[in-house]
Amino acid sequence: MVAANNRPTRLSAHWVPVFVVRLAIFLSVMAASCRCHADRRPADTDLGRSEQDGRDADFIESAGGSVSVSQRPLGFPSHLRLTSDVTAHGELIENLVPFSKVMAEQDSTAELFSNDHSSSDFSEANISKPGPDLGDYPNSAFTLPQGRIYFESATFSYQTGNEYGPAMYTSPFLLRYGLTDDVELRLMGNGLTSVNEPEHSILGFSPLILDTKIHLWDEQMDRMIPAASLEVYIQTNLGSKSLLSGVQPSLNLNLDFPLTEKTNVQMTFGYTGVQQVETVNQFSYQWAMGYQLTSLLQVFIQGYYYAPIGSEVGASKAMGGGYFYQLSTRTMLFNSYNAAIDGTSAPFSTQLGFAYAF
Repeated sequence: MVAANNRPTRLSAHWVPVFVVRLAIFLSVMAASCRCHADRRPADTDLGRSEQDGRDADFIESAGGSVSVSQRPLGFPSHLRLTSDVTAHGELIENLVPFSKVMAEQDSTAELFSNDHSSSDFSEANISKPGPDLGDYPNSAFTLPQGRIYFESATFSYQTGNEYGPAMYTSPFLLRYGLTDDVELRLMGNGLTSVNEPEHSILGFSPLILDTKIHLWDEQMDRMIPAASLEVYIQTNLGSKSLLSGVQPSLNLNLDFPLTEKTNVQMTFGYTGVQQVETVNQFSYQWAMGYQLTSLLQVFIQGYYYAPIGSEVGASKAMGGGYFYQLSTRTMLFNSYNAAIDGTSAPFSTQLGFAYAF
């Protein structure tokens, strides 16, 4: 999917020292509180709020009694203050502001137990972050957060035939799993496939493809450096015998150029070992430019040279356009229409499908 600035925010790494510091503060306050109870004496003098004790005045409020300076915790932040009430008998009662309340008031970027890999809570899957890879030709430079699962299906994919190739129906699918925030395991294929050749038709299941994608770095557009990921896959011989084409390895570089908050350009450069009479190393290129019309609707134009990733359409060139529409937080619909730009490719192709985030 051509997502403009929809990358997942990485988990902040500085929560550990923040937790240690806050725990030390909490234990110090408790220790100071215990000392105050052990050493307190009857109140006989109102110290007031003198300049000398100004830094402690936020922590102790005296009413009809007193607490000596040596008994008071010094230099504590105002949000860890001790509020004090003195009874008629001079007994000091201290109440510590709840530590959980203190934590809640801190900068949200320093939350202790944040699992936020995107702009929303990790417990709530969001199909738009980072977005589907099916739907347009290139693949995104971004990977799923750790533990997240996407299922994507271009349920209806059809291309017309000509003298150079038959009409074909396929149902591509992609199952993605976030092994870590930067490593994604993937299983994909063209699914149920029907090839309508003039003399006979072929119906079967296209070979499975074992795939992995590794996020390399985020974009630095001030230096014109795009976000990038490396995708490596191997097409297996696990499928219907009539549709097998041998074991084929492939290496791909996925790039994202977020030009503005609403406009993004994606490119995928691929190199595949295609088995024909002999193994041929074939270069491929896919591109797409997307624009976010509304919070739910994104439109794009796209094209490819040779073939989309994992496709079996053969050597061809095409251009087209389509859209992504977010039906819910977890579900997205996509649709595209494409035409050949040379004399040998399928004259027309279309794709309709969905993606769901678990």
